[in-house]
Amino acid sequence: QKHINSSVELCDDLLINSESVFECLDICEALKVLTLRQRLIIIYRYIYCYSDAEISTLLSISRQAVNRLKNRAIETLKEFYFEER
Repeated sequence: QKHINSSVELCDDLLINSESVFECLDICEALKVLTLRQRLIIIYRYIYCYSDAEISTLLSISRQAVNRLKNRAIETLKEFYFEER
């Protein structure tokens, strides 16, 4: 259930409906457009359901840096997703 909620949260952040994401978005391909840190943050946040504070500890960066990288990654994924359509 935690992973389903996290997937829905990612869909909400990407501004796409959660039913179509599984049909339309190949997340592995989408993640390739991100930097390594952005990719790790998205994976930790939405797949492993870690908080920004936990991710900041794992990556030895500030919570603010995690938030900035996450937001940039989401914007990049939005561009990737909507460009593909």
